[in-house]
Amino acid sequence: METKGNFQAGWNLGQHLIDDIGELLHSARISFVNGNIQKYYWDFYMVRKTVEPFMSEKELVEGIKQEIEIENIIGVCNSKPVTTEDKIKVIEVRKKLNILLKKYDGSVMSYLRKYGFLVPPKKDRTILIG
Repeated sequence: METKGNFQAGWNLGQHLIDDIGELLHSARISFVNGNIQKYYWDFYMVRKTVEPFMSEKELVEGIKQEIEIENIIGVCNSKPVTTEDKIKVIEVRKKLNILLKKYDGSVMSYLRKYGFLVPPKKDRTILIG
């Protein structure tokens, strides 16, 4: 039989987990707006790691493949372009990175939705008086 103390501990742990995910998502959004793509990726990576124990093996493999591809491209983006050809190559690689990050972002958010970590927005119960 579950005691009130055990229930409260589970509730506090669940609330802490939701708060951590919310802070990471907020940090990722700020990093994206500031142009810090690496921090944006690592924040989403940490969100996925938080949800990892709930994911199926197929989802884990898919996520790891995406992460390996992104991390390889991030390494290329860190190199300093010297020639015009290098600059063009870095721009093309960054475009590819943005596409991969958008897919990764979408998959992480779908995991959050699937496993119940996204808190739905409150319904507006105000009545418009015209």
